[in-house]
Amino acid sequence: VENSLRALHTDRLDLLLIHRPDPLMNPFEVAETFTRLHAAGKVRAFGVSNFTPSQFALLHQSVPLVTNQIELHPLHRAPLHDGTLDQLLGLNLRPMVWSPLAGGRLFTGTAPDALRVRAALEDIGRRHGVAPATVAYAWLMRHPSRPQPLVGSQRIAALDEALAALGLAMDAQTLKTELDAASYHAGDGKRAGTYARNGGRWHIASRGFDDVDGRIAPARLEVTLSGGEVLAIRDIANRRALRSARLDPARIATL
Repeated sequence: VENSLRALHTDRLDLLLIHRPDPLMNPFEVAETFTRLHAAGKVRAFGVSNFTPSQFALLHQSVPLVTNQIELHPLHRAPLHDGTLDQLLGLNLRPMVWSPLAGGRLFTGTAPDALRVRAALEDIGRRHGVAPATVAYAWLMRHPSRPQPLVGSQRIAALDEALAALGLAMDAQTLKTELDAASYHAGDGKRAGTYARNGGRWHIASRGFDDVDGRIAPARLEVTLSGGEVLAIRDIANRRALRSARLDPARIATL
């Protein structure tokens, strides 16, 4: 803290974050240090970065935290399903988001998931008359926890694209049936699949899929949607319906 105060030529930090959790961190010692810094007027508020929900809760019970700075973008969606955003929403705290454009991979990556997401961003951007980056920022800010993306670029054009997201209203239907579906990756990135849309159905051809019996086998899935809701999932290759309630919610919630 003292080094930061000197480097910034100020006598108070508005926000101090613990960058990453330490498995040996004693939350009570950290809370005591935070309390002393606040009492001395050197730090106004405290937060963390990359903490799991349980790590956040452990420290938050001893000292009020105001944010958790996390990685979140269409290629890294874990905070949507692991309780991170749910926790902050329940506490009425806004998350900060680092690397909201996946470090540029949204526009330069050559992996199948990056190519799918880029195509969806470009398509939505064309319809709304905005840049693909603007759509990506709007996707982030559409979440009810009201994420605050950190824009790392110093280019005026990039900053303008980020600001334009404030005026782009992203409806839930577009998010669920287009951008979210493009982000879906069978096997959480371990067993890639290919995707094609046919009316109200998405066809997903996967090299491997955890079915309701816990087995992994080649599959071709037909997912029937209505209004963005999953109505049915059928394994075409094995000619049987799958009970969606038994599937990993993180996999079907993005369709």
